[in-house]
Amino acid sequence: QNRRLIVRPPRPALLPAMAAHRADAEVDVFVEPESGGGAAADGAKAELAAADGAQAEAGEFQLMQPTYQSTFIASLVGTMFLTIGLVILGLGARTEGTAASILLRNAAWLFLFQVPTQAIAIMNLRTFCMFGRPPRPGVAGIFWSCFNPYGMRDHCVERGLSPTKGFVLPLLLHAVWILLMVAFTSIYLGDTYQFMGYVFIYGIGHVFIIAFGNVAIQKMVPPLDKMYGMESGPPSFGIAMMGFFVAVSGFAIGQRYLGAWFGAALPLILFVYEGKGTASIGNFFVKEFVLRGKDLHSIYAGTQQEIMPSCVISLVHFMAVGARVTVFTAEVMNNPDGMGWVISLGVSLVTGVATRTMWKDKVVFKLSMGKVKPNNFKRLLAQSKYQGSYPALFAVFSFGLARLALGHPMLPNDAVGWMLLGVLGESVVEDGICKAFELLKLVPCFPVNTLSEQELQERASKRSNKKNSKEGADGASQTAEEDAVTADGVRCEYLAHALANNMSSKFGELPLWPHFTSVMVAQFHMALLIIIFGGGLNFVLGFCEEVGYRGIGRAVVWWPIMDNANPCGGEDW
Repeated sequence: QNRRLIVRPPRPALLPAMAAHRADAEVDVFVEPESGGGAAADGAKAELAAADGAQAEAGEFQLMQPTYQSTFIASLVGTMFLTIGLVILGLGARTEGTAASILLRNAAWLFLFQVPTQAIAIMNLRTFCMFGRPPRPGVAGIFWSCFNPYGMRDHCVERGLSPTKGFVLPLLLHAVWILLMVAFTSIYLGDTYQFMGYVFIYGIGHVFIIAFGNVAIQKMVPPLDKMYGMESGPPSFGIAMMGFFVAVSGFAIGQRYLGAWFGAALPLILFVYEGKGTASIGNFFVKEFVLRGKDLHSIYAGTQQEIMPSCVISLVHFMAVGARVTVFTAEVMNNPDGMGWVISLGVSLVTGVATRTMWKDKVVFKLSMGKVKPNNFKRLLAQSKYQGSYPALFAVFSFGLARLALGHPMLPNDAVGWMLLGVLGESVVEDGICKAFELLKLVPCFPVNTLSEQELQERASKRSNKKNSKEGADGASQTAEEDAVTADGVRCEYLAHALANNMSSKFGELPLWPHFTSVMVAQFHMALLIIIFGGGLNFVLGFCEEVGYRGIGRAVVWWPIMDNANPCGGEDW
């Protein structure tokens, strides 16, 4: 569609701060249709990109996308942890004696969850948000948690807090978390059920981990900012994890009763999941960090906090692809002749291309009469999908490696292999089509979403008045307008708008450690639900060969010691 660029002359800067930040971008730019020549349209697009790019350079925040190399390294390391943990679980299952079996179960949980997922992946991002402390650069950052006694001691010295409390806090939390795990794994429940399964160990045990951790941190070493540091947990990990469980569980139950054609609904379910997760973390970061002003920005100066939403958006997509592969794996393990995954793959290819090339957003934009626009967070989500399938495939591969190490066939049936090839093929085809759309410039254009200084002032004034009304300010020293409209308020409004809406801004490269956070969290939850929905621990590790096994030996709700003479035994549950 041909377009012409309409530019109004620059107005004098109303505030010195805005003059410094807008620089050459002190124009109001928008694009509208016109019946004209193609050369003029191309020139208009180039001018538009240049003007919008100048606005991006004036901002302080840059979203970051994952890279192939770092995603591969993180996936490889995550697979290593998962494989070791699964092998230890298998050794514990075939070990004679209750004490030895329980000991190996706890050791396996250390490799599956406690060390790589909780202590390193999750706490690296949480420590980064709460205390502004990034992990070590390079590969060292994915083998060592920045939430460690020496690092927290140094942090407390810098802030004038008790270094002793800083040193003790990580030791206390890690010790309590391990003790909770041992308790939930070791409590004997009688001769029938014997021990608790993963629903209790992770589901309920994780609630205690979160609750105790939040209380201990606030009491011993308060975060730099309570609102941003502590409240970043739910929109970052909470929504991603809960949405993952709801999507996989809901679909698995629905497919069991509605049949293979229900597979067509999976891409739509995951589309909603990704959209909600991306919008949640984007809104949180803009509201609770960018718009909070220079006082908060100075506290976190030099830490590149935009890593947090960038990491979470990658996590949301990795979890979405993980949910898809988990459902497929569980389906072919329980029903090798099932074809629901084929139907779902076909729909995923169409919806994936439409979403990643922004044509879905173009249709929504037209249908909503321009009210619903894409933003940078959605654009980052689309770019993150080039690496999305590979962590999930690595996670399934870890089960094959564990089965081989335990002396069992790598795959429970041929259908699993064909499914994995299908997922890989669909990912390669989808990536190729989307890359072709970009190279051929078939990606749709959208009107530039800019704000004038007056609009920025009005937003800052409205936000400040709302804040003052909540705090009970009487405005005695200044008029309400003078008190509301400040240079920092307008600056923050500009930065927030540019971060979310400057669609021509370039993404940076995400460091290695956030790659590991998003990959490891996704891979662990995949492994957990493959065990739960794929026939149970005894089946996925190759001890039990009964397809569709429903006994209590699955380690889902209850987890009795496996009888090596009858690994598929136990009453149905």
